[in-house]
Amino acid sequence: MLVKKVHYFLEKHNNPTEFSNTEINGLEISRGYIIASPIAQTENVSPSSSELLIKTTSKWIRKAATLGDSDAQNTLGLMYLKGEGVKKNINLAKKWFKKASTLGHAQAQQNLDALQH
Repeated sequence: MLVKKVHYFLEKHNNPTEFSNTEINGLEISRGYIIASPIAQTENVSPSSSELLIKTTSKWIRKAATLGDSDAQNTLGLMYLKGEGVKKNINLAKKWFKKASTLGHAQAQQNLDALQH
């Protein structure tokens, strides 16, 4: 249902590549980016393929983090902390939290502080 609502939102707003302060199906989005899938439409991909979703998501989060997006850096830190989409690595979690907190990301600083204690 959410995917259909997002699709409708994109069509209604002329397929933006980014948007902000939006609510879609009860989900509040402060900042969003639309990234086209690298999968050819001729490939048969199951919509419930969580492995593909995690792999693709972690790739784009890493790219955004590397480009200096503090939200992505914090998210990548959380992924390393929890071992979601990447191999669990506390040192890399700290690295990404530190990068994000240097850019003023308050939650990343809290995450970093929690790891120091």
